[in-house]
Amino acid sequence: MKHVIIATLLTLGIISGTQAYPLLPVHSIQTLHAELNLNAAQETKWQSLQTQMHQFHILAKKDHKAIHHALQNELEKLQPDFNKIIRLKNITASQLRPLKMQLQQDALAFYDSLNPHQKTLVRDAIRTRMAKWKRLHAPRYFN
Repeated sequence: MKHVIIATLLTLGIISGTQAYPLLPVHSIQTLHAELNLNAAQETKWQSLQTQMHQFHILAKKDHKAIHHALQNELEKLQPDFNKIIRLKNITASQLRPLKMQLQQDALAFYDSLNPHQKTLVRDAIRTRMAKWKRLHAPRYFN
């Protein structure tokens, strides 16, 4: 029954999984930092990107908690106002969107600054992460 309720809420857009991740999943290549052998300009972009990602994830987590708390409060009522939750979700998403877009652009700028060998290392790290995700989570989503 719990899965049916969660699926229904996901379908309605009342709740969501992780709200946002950048197009280029830099967090999946953090372990490659030393192996990438970045030059000074690349290192500056890398550090800036790490700071932006950290700040973005703090904000997204805070917003997710606020939505979750509001949903819990509504579910305590005899007639929950799901419109209220959707409005809150839309407001928080619209506030995060410009930050997400900037983070994506900066991640792409960092990637574009890499040489072909570095890009290969990044590609391989992303492939590894995707394979791990598929192994751990795909059965839930695709079966």
